Amino acid sequence: MKIKSSKGMFSIDASLAVVILLFMSFIVYFLIQSLNSSFAYLNGRQKEMYLLVMSDEIVRKEAAVKTNTEVISNKISLDLLESYFDYLKSKNSSYGFRYIEIKLFSEDNQMVFSRNISYQSVSNISNMSQQFYCIQRPVLYQNSQSDYSTSIPSVLKVCAQ
Repeated sequence: MKIKSSKGMFSIDASLAVVILLFMSFIVYFLIQSLNSSFAYLNGRQKEMYLLVMSDEIVRKEAAVKTNTEVISNKISLDLLESYFDYLKSKNSSYGFRYIEIKLFSEDNQMVFSRNISYQSVSNISNMSQQFYCIQRPVLYQNSQSDYSTSIPSVLKVCAQ
């Protein structure tokens, strides 16, 4: 007695191969998504570090001008803050940012200094969907370089996009 086996459109081996290929394609897709999210996170961390370096550069430039060394100091003057801002303007871009904003707030939260730089047209800035990166650091500011006696506690806020 012969048993007839009916084969469908595909054999079991072919169906299993298709399932394995689909499974492998999903694994590759999820690996690519994981890599993309990791790269996005690393890019964000890189921007934060650039911002930290930029804010540190503001304070160190002040210390270097006053002492002829690169001693870390938290004292800044409005004169040198303005000169650093002019230095940023003269560059085409600073650390790859398209928009930079520097603000200085006194201890009673009054804005003492506020400037921004845009390296592209204003219409493009409003359409930018990138994340703003900001850093705040406590500093002591003086009204001018010659006024060493009065240092006012304040907060330097540097934001960039």
